[in-house]
Amino acid sequence: MHAVDLRAGVRFPLAEESALFVSMDVFNAFNFQAAVARDQRYTQDSVLPVEGGTAADIGRLQNSDGAPFDPRHKSASFGDPIAYQPPRALRFGVRVTF
Repeated sequence: MHAVDLRAGVRFPLAEESALFVSMDVFNAFNFQAAVARDQRYTQDSVLPVEGGTAADIGRLQNSDGAPFDPRHKSASFGDPIAYQPPRALRFGVRVTF
C-alpha cells in the first residue's frame, strides 16, 4: 500500500498581532487504490486445522468428521479483495489568531 499526503498553507496578516491562516490537506494525492484486505475464508464447511500447514497443504484438509475435504466446497471469493485504501480526499481549513 502506498499513500502520499500533502499539506499547503498560507498566512495573511490582519493586524499587528492577528493573522488568518488558510490551509489545504490532500490525502492519498495520487489516488492509489490498492487492496488492503482479502477474503481469508477458504470454506464455509467445518474443517479440522492443519498444524503448521501452508498453502501447499490444502490436499491434507479434512472435514470435522475426518472425511476428506471436497474441493468443490472452496469459497469462490477466497483471496479476492474485500477492502481498498481510501480514495483521494481534500480538507480545507481556516484559522484566525488574535
